[in-house]
Amino acid sequence: MRESTGTSDKAEARRLLKEQEDQIAKGEAIPKPGKATWDEVSADLRGYYQACGTRKLRDAGHRLAHLDRYFQGIKLADIDAAAFTGYVVKRKGMGKASGTINIELATLKRALRLAYEHGKLAKVPVIRMLKPNAPRSGFFELGQFKAVSAALPADLVLVVLIGYTYGWRLRSEVLTLSRRQVDLEAGTLRLAP
Repeated sequence: MRESTGTSDKAEARRLLKEQEDQIAKGEAIPKPGKATWDEVSADLRGYYQACGTRKLRDAGHRLAHLDRYFQGIKLADIDAAAFTGYVVKRKGMGKASGTINIELATLKRALRLAYEHGKLAKVPVIRMLKPNAPRSGFFELGQFKAVSAALPADLVLVVLIGYTYGWRLRSEVLTLSRRQVDLEAGTLRLAP
């Protein structure tokens, strides 16, 4: 039986042949690339997370939603380096940071590894991660913070005080607090349980 390895590198072709021979010797089924689509693998990964509980399904679903929009209906055999590059370019065009894209690429890697384990993919392609952005900078020193907070209305002072004290993000962490969670006693800030 003749089958293309999809590579012109003889050493790589021999390695793939040896891998198939080993699978046959062990009695394992040889995956037939080209049949499975991204949609199947995405559903498999959601099922895996739900069954194993290794990730919060909501967080995984959020990351998979971006991947689903880009790779929807594409055969796994067609997801290659060019497809990864296209995905990265699209996400960067949307203003996403390298760290965010890396988390999504890690999810993609996990999905493709799972497809390989389930016999839906003959070989897991190499996915290169992006160089992370420089750490955040430009934080306020105490004197600067006091000067700025003195010019703010009283209700905003509490918001920025909590953010500054605990290093929390204002929009997603501080502003989601309810009044019953904040206890102001004797002029000090103490977060109630």
